[in-house]
Amino acid sequence: MNILRMILVGLLLIVLVTVAEFLVTIPLGSPPAEANAEWLRMVDLELLLTALPAGLLTFLAAVLLKLPTRRDSLLHAAVWTGLYALSLLLVLRGNGILGIVLARLPVYVLLVFHFLGPLVQARIRHLPQAQPQGSTTNP
Repeated sequence: MNILRMILVGLLLIVLVTVAEFLVTIPLGSPPAEANAEWLRMVDLELLLTALPAGLLTFLAAVLLKLPTRRDSLLHAAVWTGLYALSLLLVLRGNGILGIVLARLPVYVLLVFHFLGPLVQARIRHLPQAQPQGSTTNP
């Protein structure tokens, strides 16, 4: 059940981060019709501006789930970021820009922020490394 919940929350985070990405692109205007230097700058800016909301969304998801340990936070961060990276790869491949975007730093900044959300929450809450012997896990 916990694995299913983790995956479902990860899928919800994909949707929420995509909405955040859309919202940060509204002030940027329409991208150029062809992939040129201006288009690359817009994609870089879009990804960089989406990084902070992505980190905040994964942080809030970890807080709302009340993850009990740093190990759980790390596991959730890895699964959520893996799911997001997979969705990003599929979208980039579908748009024919996979190689272009993966060769640039901002996509990795976005993934790092996505990954750090649950870890920052574990650090702020001073969570233990693992469950004490004999205790039960969170629902």
